[in-house]
Amino acid sequence: MKIFGKLNIHGKAEELDRFPDQIDSKLSDGWTRNQSGENRLRQMDDARYYGFTCTKREARQEADLWLLRTASTDMSVVNIVPTTSGSLSIDEYNSLLEEFYEKFAEPTAAELGLDLELGDFDVTLEHWVSAATLEKLHSFSILANKSTGSAHPCDGERWYDFLIAVHLEDSKLDVTNLQRWLIEEEGWTEEIADRLVLEFESAQSLLKYYDRTCPSR
Repeated sequence: MKIFGKLNIHGKAEELDRFPDQIDSKLSDGWTRNQSGENRLRQMDDARYYGFTCTKREARQEADLWLLRTASTDMSVVNIVPTTSGSLSIDEYNSLLEEFYEKFAEPTAAELGLDLELGDFDVTLEHWVSAATLEKLHSFSILANKSTGSAHPCDGERWYDFLIAVHLEDSKLDVTNLQRWLIEEEGWTEEIADRLVLEFESAQSLLKYYDRTCPSR
């Protein structure tokens, strides 16, 4: 399943301070520094944003890429957005991220002794849940009546097993990626998948509330 990629940068504070300007000195192929955007954000927010803009070229969309200093020793690409309107597809987003990484971020990080982490663009659900929890979800999806979701008691029990397993392992699986998996990988209809992710979200909230209010039980 394709997901929006992530790029994280780690290293010494003084080297991270130099990172955006060092990238600026390397920009080419229609990429420029978005100083005006940085200035606008800094007037509204104390966070340290660094912006880079690319022009449209063939399949590449015109877009703004934003770096954010998330801690003294950490920086991340927090978003890539089209400069006009609409939104980028996952493939368009990842293509821009990969271009920025290969042309500018990677060589600059090598010069400064920074560590880069470029996340996967294509993952299975084990990116967020354990193999055992994924097996519970597979069991539900394969055996359930896809026209009724979790309504049948046996289907409901298998669904509850999955919901509890997600909670117990403190999984980072969110409703968007669960919904996409149900529809794209397992062939559930959008209507039933919507119902299931609402149940998922409600169950996770309820279980977390239970942990907070009944810690000794």
